[in-house]
Amino acid sequence: MTVSTDELKQHLAIEGDEDDAMLTAIIGEAVSWIENYTGLEAFPADETPPALNRAVKTLAAHFYQQRGDSLEPLPIPADVFGLCAPYKEFAF
Repeated sequence: MTVSTDELKQHLAIEGDEDDAMLTAIIGEAVSWIENYTGLEAFPADETPPALNRAVKTLAAHFYQQRGDSLEPLPIPADVFGLCAPYKEFAF
């Protein structure tokens, strides 16, 4: 999945570069979560479905907004599950 720090900053309306390292790490966490949830491995940069890139941005935004001292994290946004659903691999 291919979401850059600049794309996430635009999605979050963040200016400046103070949080760039944290945003890069959060993108990695979001990609890992989505890969684990769907059972998919990384797509080549030019073949990632737009819905999965949007899921990465949505989940990364959620992680960014929930950073800090929260004792009870909020649940993953339903949009993330909906965007990932067509790509989820099921095993029986």
